[in-house]
Amino acid sequence: MASLLKKITNPATGFEHRAYKVLSKKCNVFIAEGEFATTDIPSSTTQLTALYSGANAKFVPLGDMDASGSNITWSARTQKVDFAELQIGVDVVGTLVGITLTKGMLGFVSNLGMKQYSLLFVPDGLTNIFYALSGVFLSTEGNLPIVEESVSKITFKATKSANKVEDVVKYDEFTAA
Repeated sequence: MASLLKKITNPATGFEHRAYKVLSKKCNVFIAEGEFATTDIPSSTTQLTALYSGANAKFVPLGDMDASGSNITWSARTQKVDFAELQIGVDVVGTLVGITLTKGMLGFVSNLGMKQYSLLFVPDGLTNIFYALSGVFLSTEGNLPIVEESVSKITFKATKSANKVEDVVKYDEFTAA
């Protein structure tokens, strides 16, 4: 009897996942309304920097995120068909812990509404890594401490249903210039 197995010829269609290079470091976090189009994805450190600085920047500073346990998770959405359960997409959830907002952003984040946002993470000292969440819906949780020296920290939950993880999580590394 002939084999029914077939070799997978191109399993590497996504990116090498190295979120730890970003989420384990202190990051500057930038925000823009909407989601990334193919033309928005940078292909160099110069294009990456232009997303958040300069006259044509599309992202504005949201705050600083410390390295305190942020993560990105996903789970498959499935559909039962005959005797199988097929994956028909993913639900991506980013839990972004310990963000200190920039001046004036508290009013903004308390009124996010039903809009899609994209978040861009720029780790301290690493300007050659592109890491972003595209077209997510945001909700927040935080506190305003009454101790004078305490800094208020906000936790963001970023969610999106998509066909695949790469539709939401954008990642690339560029050769340092």
